[in-house]
Amino acid sequence: MFTLKTCTATAPSTTRPSQLCTLRFASTSKPRFARDGNDIVCEVPLRMEMAALGGVIQVPTLEGPADLKIPKGTQPGQIFQFKGKGIPSLHGAGKGDQYIRAMVEIPGKLSRKQRDLLEDFQRQERSSAYKAVRDFDRKMKKFGSS
Repeated sequence: MFTLKTCTATAPSTTRPSQLCTLRFASTSKPRFARDGNDIVCEVPLRMEMAALGGVIQVPTLEGPADLKIPKGTQPGQIFQFKGKGIPSLHGAGKGDQYIRAMVEIPGKLSRKQRDLLEDFQRQERSSAYKAVRDFDRKMKKFGSS
């Protein structure tokens, strides 16, 4: 997101402002939105435990922060929709939508306790909880047996 600042310049050898102006763009710390027609897309980082367990997070919208309910089992890249929170149509026919893409973050460093907990989880893991992994494993077994 950029803030537009303008300056009026004076033409050399005159005291009247010229038609030239200088544009300066300053970066802000606001979240970045991508526009797709009248729709707005924003990627939001999500902790892995929030994705697994669910909860509520605050996300940016064009109108300010809003609560988003994260369901249990949210997947990386999963998209949530806020209807009517996008850009107004130039033709006056409503507004676009805002989409939030969940970017699930896996920590790069774990404490010893976190590692032990994840290893315990791995030992108790039921493959039925992982549909994509289960489907892939079935395909690999068929691939290996042909």
